Amino acid sequence: MPKKPKPNPENRREIWKQFSRQIVGALLILLVLVGFYTIATEDERAIPDISLSQLAQDITAGKVTAIAVQGDQLEITYQPNEIKRSQKEVEISLTQTLAIYGVPPATLGHVAVTVKSGSGFGFWILNLLPILFYLLHFLDDFAASARGFDAGLQLRPVAGADY
Repeated sequence: MPKKPKPNPENRREIWKQFSRQIVGALLILLVLVGFYTIATEDERAIPDISLSQLAQDITAGKVTAIAVQGDQLEITYQPNEIKRSQKEVEISLTQTLAIYGVPPATLGHVAVTVKSGSGFGFWILNLLPILFYLLHFLDDFAASARGFDAGLQLRPVAGADY
């Protein structure tokens, strides 16, 4: 039985150096990503959130000029160009929700309601990520089968053949 070579202390130090560099690099990348996320979401924190009942009261009082609906998120514009946010119920339309809260249809007619479609980085990532995962899984399976085919294919000399 062959003897195992003794571990080289210099080799261990080099491995730990590389490992520590990778950990520090990963932490720096994480910090940069957290910084970008903080910068991107910082503007959203300044907009106050209100309840649907408060929105219904404000529409009835004539304080609201416009409502932009994006999914279940509402961006409400008030008279002096003040913007507030709210969230509607997912299963029911905004007009039905406001009717339940007692907003008359005539009063709601004075409010400009717009519906925005999904956009931005998050929208595209959520829609394309499943496709990308499927493609990566398919390519990984394809590469694994190709590796298995190559491993099984070995050229052996044929008896009596001149090469």
